[in-house]
Amino acid sequence: MWRNYIKIAFRNIWKAKQVTFVNVIGLSVAIGTALLLCMTVYKEFSYDNFHEKGGRLYSVYKDVWMPDKPTFMPNMPHPMGPAVKAELPGVKESVRLVSNTTAFRVGSEQQTTTVTFTEPSFFSMFSFPIVKGEPRLGLTDIVLSEKTAANLFGKNDPIGKQVEMKVDDQWKPLTVTGVVKDAPQNSSIFYAVIVRLENQSSYGANNGNWFNISLETFVELEPGTDPESVRRASKDMLAKYYEEDINRQKSGGAKAGPYGAYQLLGFVPMKDVHFAQQSNLGGAKKPLVLMLLFISGFLLFIASINFVNLTLARSFTRAREVGMRKVLGAGKWQLSLQLWGEALLLFLISMIIGGLLAFLLLPFYNSMFRSGVSFGLLLQPRFIVGILITLLVVTAFAGGYPAAVMARAKTLQVLKGKMSTGRNNYFRNSLIVTQFVFSSLLIIGTLIAWRQMAYLRDKPLGFNSEEVISIPIGAKENGNAALLRIREELKEQPGILSITGTNFNFGSGLDGRASTSIITWDEDGKDLKAHWQGFLRILSKP
Repeated sequence: MWRNYIKIAFRNIWKAKQVTFVNVIGLSVAIGTALLLCMTVYKEFSYDNFHEKGGRLYSVYKDVWMPDKPTFMPNMPHPMGPAVKAELPGVKESVRLVSNTTAFRVGSEQQTTTVTFTEPSFFSMFSFPIVKGEPRLGLTDIVLSEKTAANLFGKNDPIGKQVEMKVDDQWKPLTVTGVVKDAPQNSSIFYAVIVRLENQSSYGANNGNWFNISLETFVELEPGTDPESVRRASKDMLAKYYEEDINRQKSGGAKAGPYGAYQLLGFVPMKDVHFAQQSNLGGAKKPLVLMLLFISGFLLFIASINFVNLTLARSFTRAREVGMRKVLGAGKWQLSLQLWGEALLLFLISMIIGGLLAFLLLPFYNSMFRSGVSFGLLLQPRFIVGILITLLVVTAFAGGYPAAVMARAKTLQVLKGKMSTGRNNYFRNSLIVTQFVFSSLLIIGTLIAWRQMAYLRDKPLGFNSEEVISIPIGAKENGNAALLRIREELKEQPGILSITGTNFNFGSGLDGRASTSIITWDEDGKDLKAHWQGFLRILSKP
């Protein structure tokens, strides 16, 4: 019986080539787009879920109640990590980390890469597996990622080899003790090289400074510890180290927050860091991610409506077939199953073509949106279950309704070649109206987005971007010295009006990263802060 159903389904699909083509193209494009968007959503919500101790890991930030409104500070000072571990009950371990671009060399070959300055507890708290050597992190040790190890040593075993790192214009020898697996794409913490925090050039000056906030700090809580209890206990600790600041807040008119505190530590669960505004490692917009999920469902819904409308329109041409099957004894469930099976077969074909489209477009999609998704996500059990549920729901809606309408038609009418869907078929009419409304909304939304992009592209930036050249120095050279040499070489050139240098990019650099610095100051008893762009030197010509 099933073989006969499949054979007839293929015959009917092949007979209506034009309708089949329209249905398959519409569904394939919708499925392919939905796959790309859903893979992005799945990846975004899977961030940092691979840490074995993830349920007890928290990112630390500080809440401060100012006279006008409460604010938060995502970065922590150097002494905060050890103080939290020593003074707050329930904290089992802490780790501090900061990343900077630094130059390395093996022999005479130099490379510039991002260095993560951290502590030995980094490897006991986070689940980044070692593939060679051991996670030993002494003052003269260095741990490399697989990619960095391959760049520096090729296929040679790097364990025990020496790497020189540039620290304050001096080359410091370090010994490779381990190679760690590259950080997953869904990790908030990335690394290429890992060394001890003490190797950071500013460590000596900032180690006891409670007011230089530049580190990411994480804690591991004891099993069963409520992070709110640790937050409450942080009131007294902060009052001890920030007494002057708190007095200034009070005199400025600030109102106390929870527990009567003017400053409290906050704790973001590791699984929420990616979306947390209170962490420099996070900041992803959850509403935007959910909007991608809505768009994918919206596209499938539109394609399903189109499928229903075309199937119902074609049902009038299949009246005699349905009538003959009823005369020969076919029941409603058999007719419904046959017609629903045809819809399911079309969806399977469309899913294969849509998957192929998504596979072919994936490199372009990743390049344009920097999403970093891979087709390996489709093999995740949750993703497979989601695809199967979506397939059943969509085919039940898009194929089940037309099948039910055709199966319940009166036998005498269909034998005469007539197929009535009802005088007042509000559902079918609603689908047609909905399709036109949503199509209009898509067209309007596309035009608005196009106008917005044109505005961003053509809006004056405040300087002539066509005649301004940015020359990246990198970590191999001293920035101040390089700027002096460039100035001496170019100051006599008639076409150059001015030369300047800065520690930060204007917006995103060539690697797609943007950086900024925030300074604070006191103005009439109020603490103010602003983004700061520091220029090193300026040479101008009249």
